[in-house]
Amino acid sequence: NPLNVTLAGTGVTPSVPDILVNPTSHDYGSVTVGASSSQTFFVINAGTADLIVTSVALLGSDSDQFSIDSGGGAFTLAPGLSRNVNVSFNPTTSGSKNATLQFSSNDPDENPLNVTLAGTGVVPPVADIEVDLTTYDYGSVTVGAGASQTFVVSNAGTADLIVTSVAL
Repeated sequence: NPLNVTLAGTGVTPSVPDILVNPTSHDYGSVTVGASSSQTFFVINAGTADLIVTSVALLGSDSDQFSIDSGGGAFTLAPGLSRNVNVSFNPTTSGSKNATLQFSSNDPDENPLNVTLAGTGVVPPVADIEVDLTTYDYGSVTVGAGASQTFVVSNAGTADLIVTSVAL
């Protein structure tokens, strides 16, 4: 009396998934309207249990300016494994564009995981020829005499204007 009972145990960390995405944000910079620029995002399961990604989505008012080219959808990653997700910026108009690449998963503390995307659509430089007079009437000119008129050619564009010939 008293009866002593010896107790023992070992604390263990529960197995949990842990999503990591690299890079955590991306700025595509300036991309010409109508062109495209892509970026690969590496999704890694740094946890000790299977990571189940239920969706990969683009969100935000400019999300239509970006596209998931490959690696999206639902997928499962065992601990230590990774997957590539390729996302393109495809501006259809000029100006600053922003969206969020969202990963929904079973990660207990990072669900959803959001990746910030940014880029600027730029109008391609073009030459734009302008002539100060589009018509000119020389009026009556005596045979054997001459009359002249100067026409001013200018470039109203944003790229070099190359005039390859002037002809009548």
